[in-house]
Amino acid sequence: MTAIVEGAHHIGITVADMERSSAFWGALLGAEPTATEHLAGPGLGRLVGYPSLRLERRWVVAPGGPVVELLRYLDR
Repeated sequence: MTAIVEGAHHIGITVADMERSSAFWGALLGAEPTATEHLAGPGLGRLVGYPSLRLERRWVVAPGGPVVELLRYLDR
């Protein structure tokens, strides 16, 4: 059986500097990044393999175009 990819919801990128990365991707895509979300908890830790994981996330959604998810790991 041949799998056919029909699309993707978003692209996730791990970043070291959320402010600098948000500015870059926002300018490149002509979009305003969302407010920072802080994510943590045992479910997230189990999902990625780091039990005490905390991270920041922002979305940059280009009008009619790609969606970029920026992730900054705060600790592991």
